[in-house]
Amino acid sequence: TFRFTIPYVVEDEDENSNFNNNPIDNIHHSNENERNDNTTNKIKAAKKPKIEEEKLSGCVLVVDDNLVNLKLCQRFLSKMGCLSETAINGDVAITKWQNNLTSFDVILMDKEMPVMGGLEAVQRIRVIEKGLDNRPSPIPIVALTAAAMTGDREECLAAGCNDYIPKPLNRFSLYSVLSKYLLKKGKL
Repeated sequence: TFRFTIPYVVEDEDENSNFNNNPIDNIHHSNENERNDNTTNKIKAAKKPKIEEEKLSGCVLVVDDNLVNLKLCQRFLSKMGCLSETAINGDVAITKWQNNLTSFDVILMDKEMPVMGGLEAVQRIRVIEKGLDNRPSPIPIVALTAAAMTGDREECLAAGCNDYIPKPLNRFSLYSVLSKYLLKKGKL
């Protein structure tokens, strides 16, 4: 079994509108004076909030073993104005990051991957950073995880992540978190 929710809002009908989508109101009424069209409510599907987003500037290393998640994340990042590179596990991510220390502004790191998981990779990156003299501040690392269980956020933060986004990933949550770490450069 599964459940889903359909958001809706109840709006007052426009006084000047002659068009009525409510099938109940199209039923013949014996006394038209009893029916007041100006106070008839209609139910509409709720629209997603329109967010005035600014483009972001930066390069993001996306680390995930799922190719669909990688492509989706790259698409979101591209629409936000960001450049991105990908890695399929923590080991590849560490190598890419070490070879381009100043190229990446943020790392999006999946928590669980084969070869080397995200939390182990984060811990290794933090150890490597401590030994670097030429990197002014630690790179922001945002954990991505499908296991949005109680304690996951705390576990990711304790491992050295700066932030956390539960999956399934959506553009609004990604933008909200990345806007803390990347420069804004104008409207989307």
